[in-house]
This record gives sequence, C-alpha cells and structure tokens, in this order.
Amino acid sequence: MISVKANFKEVSKQLSDLEKKQIPFATALTLTRLARGSEAPLRQEIDNQLTIRNRTLLIKGVISTKARKSDFPNQKSSVGISERFEFLSQHATGDTRYPITRIGDANYRAIPNEKVIKRTSKGKISKKKRPQFLLKDRSRKKNAFIIKAKSGKNLIVRRKTKRKYPLIVLYKLTPIANIRPSVKAAGTVRRFVHSHANSYLRLALDQSIKTSKK
Repeated sequence: MISVKANFKEVSKQLSDLEKKQIPFATALTLTRLARGSEAPLRQEIDNQLTIRNRTLLIKGVISTKARKSDFPNQKSSVGISERFEFLSQHATGDTRYPITRIGDANYRAIPNEKVIKRTSKGKISKKKRPQFLLKDRSRKKNAFIIKAKSGKNLIVRRKTKRKYPLIVLYKLTPIANIRPSVKAAGTVRRFVHSHANSYLRLALDQSIKTSKK
C-alpha cells in the first residue's frame, strides 16, 4: 500500500473558504487520477519484464478504483493487478502456487511452457491444454507423454513430427514452483504518485472551484 499524506492544517491557512469546502472533492479526484494514471506505467513495467503476447490481457490485467468524497479525510483509491489474472500477480509478489497435477500415484506442480501453452484472455489455461487432458487424449496424432530429462527433471512433452526427435516441452513437473518477483509494481506506482501528486491536487482544486461557481 502506498499512502499519500497532506498537511491540511498548514495548507488550509493559504486557502479561501470556498477552496476549503472543496478539499474533499479535490482530494478524491486527485487520488482517482493518480490511480488511473499509474495504470500505464504499471502495464509498461509488466510488458518490460514478461512476454505478454495477448495485449488484451495486459490491458484488462491492470485495474484501478475510485476514491470517494464521502470518505474524507480517509479517502483511498487503488491500482494493481486484477485477481482474475493470478499468474501476473505471482510475478509481482513472488509465489509458489501452481495447481497440483496428479499423474499416476504422484502429485506434481505443472509449470507451463508459456510459448506453447497459450492462456485465455482471462489468463487461465483451458481444459484441453491442461496436463491431465493432454496425457489422456489419444485422439491426437502427437500424443503427450512424460520423460525425465538429463537434468533429472520430469517433463511433459510431445513430438514435433512423426520422428522420435525433436520434442516440444509442454510442462515442467516439479514438487515446488518458486516464482521470483520480477515485476516491480509498488515501485513503479510509487514513482508516479510522488512525481504527480502535487500538480494533480492543484489541478483538481482549481477544477472544483470552477465547478462550484456554476
């Protein structure tokens, strides 16, 4: 969470009575604009750190909320990665959560090869692309199967052609999937807020005065 604090007691001494009345509206508008304005640099940070081929996912994956005038002086707005796109937030915070896949008598965490296993617009993997389905589906000419690589890791693969090789890696199977934080979401938003908070507040206050006079 990034907090924006203002010294209203000192600032109010320099404001007219009309401006003082408009502070709750102006601060709510400022926080809302800061949150919305942070969306673009946050999307750019995600795009710089991750390979996002689905541009719609990148747009819908970052969302913001409005601040309310009625909540003054404890107003808040937010910007971040939508919970619908869990794999994006995992790269922002770091995580070890991947769906457990049961194969035979053992449980694995299946980490998809993002270049091959494409996600839906909501960031999910469709049923037909999940490990259990790929391994059981015998209707395909290129059946998926499990091998143990020279590194000792278990992989779900399929053949690229009718020949024995080359193989295409679909999933890596591992007991634990550690995801290191790569998207610096908080730092990106913090820099934008610190750079624009004062000017946005002044602009919002001026706008609120003009609106009130109509």
